[in-house]
Amino acid sequence: MARHVDTTRRRTGRELLHSHWRPPGVAQTLRVHRSTAYVWDRRIHMYGELDTPGGRDLGGRPPRLSVAARKALLQYQRQNPQAYQDELAEFLHEEWGITVHQSTISRVLKELKITRKKGERSAQPSQLLRDAWQEKMHQYSAEQLVIIDESLFKL
Repeated sequence: MARHVDTTRRRTGRELLHSHWRPPGVAQTLRVHRSTAYVWDRRIHMYGELDTPGGRDLGGRPPRLSVAARKALLQYQRQNPQAYQDELAEFLHEEWGITVHQSTISRVLKELKITRKKGERSAQPSQLLRDAWQEKMHQYSAEQLVIIDESLFKL
């Protein structure tokens, strides 16, 4: 059975790891096993804290996205609300070096309760754009225009 480390050493270990100490140095300073310091370091990167969520080991495959990467993804999505999921995956690859599938992005967004948003329609169509288009079209005569109806094409 594993021997538990007292809370003072755990707290000090968390502070040292947050201060960018390497696990071997933490292990030597606190007189804990190297594997314990590496487990603490991994948990801090995965969950943002020394303990696993709920205070228990979750088992299974560790998440591909760290807490920090999830926060960055959420921030990027808020800045670019119309971004597609493949664009979010590309952001993670370029900025974090993490390659994830679109389904991973979908699960993360679902966990964060971010749903697909519909495009916003402008309250008032831009009269300036409409006037500019009409001005441009006035330079052509009716004989110069070719209008194609989609019923011309067979599938």
